[in-house]
Amino acid sequence: MPVEPTKSGAYLHDRSRIPAAPPSRTPLLARYVGPLAAIGFALGLFVLAVQTRDGWASHRDWVVPGSGVACVVGGLALGHLLARGKWVAVLPGLGLLLVALVMTALNVWRGQVVSGGDALRDTMSIVTAVFLGFAVAALAAALVVVEVTDPTRPPEAAAS
Repeated sequence: MPVEPTKSGAYLHDRSRIPAAPPSRTPLLARYVGPLAAIGFALGLFVLAVQTRDGWASHRDWVVPGSGVACVVGGLALGHLLARGKWVAVLPGLGLLLVALVMTALNVWRGQVVSGGDALRDTMSIVTAVFLGFAVAALAAALVVVEVTDPTRPPEAAAS
């Protein structure tokens, strides 16, 4: 093993051999926009699952922990596919997710208008849970189909 007990040489402090800092953080943000969006979508789907559970008169405590992993998979799939520009692949999942979001908004509104138990709110919560499940399944299936037919490739190496 080479040992250099006394550091000698101007190369240690030569600034010309150190690469310059990037001019801005935009390329770094562009590089990680997919994973950041995926994490945001995963959190959003999990919040939607929590809100759906809150809409039921009798809480089903297994719903949120049971659906949490699936919501994370669906959110990661959505962010990854959107970052890759695969809009057509995510349209079915986005459509189902839109229905779940509309039903959640209606459920929250109905909760402000009505007090006590309400069969319509229970129905909207069930419909929201079903559409959320279908949306997550559609997004995960879209990810599998896209990755089988057009796998993600690593970025080109930067020229030095």
